[in-house]
Amino acid sequence: MDTKPLPIGMVLIPGIRSLAYVDAFRSLGYHPAEVILLSGDASLLPELRTEGKKFNYQENFFDIELDLECFLLESKVNVSRVETTSINEPLVSAALSASKLSHFIFTGGGIVSEQTLASGKELIHIHPGALPAYRGST
Repeated sequence: MDTKPLPIGMVLIPGIRSLAYVDAFRSLGYHPAEVILLSGDASLLPELRTEGKKFNYQENFFDIELDLECFLLESKVNVSRVETTSINEPLVSAALSASKLSHFIFTGGGIVSEQTLASGKELIHIHPGALPAYRGST
């Protein structure tokens, strides 16, 4: 499927949440204009993909089989790789500051530091838990 760029970036940590966000873009015919790809542990993805097939995630939720890196490459998304798992690392702040985009979706967890917020970018993070009862995303 050919997709069109949206003027928004994403800070992605490899994992299930990133797949869900990117597949939502893809299913609507879009892709982010830029991605800051952090390193991360995607070791649970094979188990989650097995679960996804069992419970038909693709039909009911999102395409858990989506190859994130392949989609980004085929869509010609500008990808900056940063070897960290934390959005609060100075290298991430530098990558955000260097971008011409003003808005980024962040797919990871944790509290974003003042330094990262000082990058001048608007960060969007959707919390799927019902606050304050469920502080985590699951």
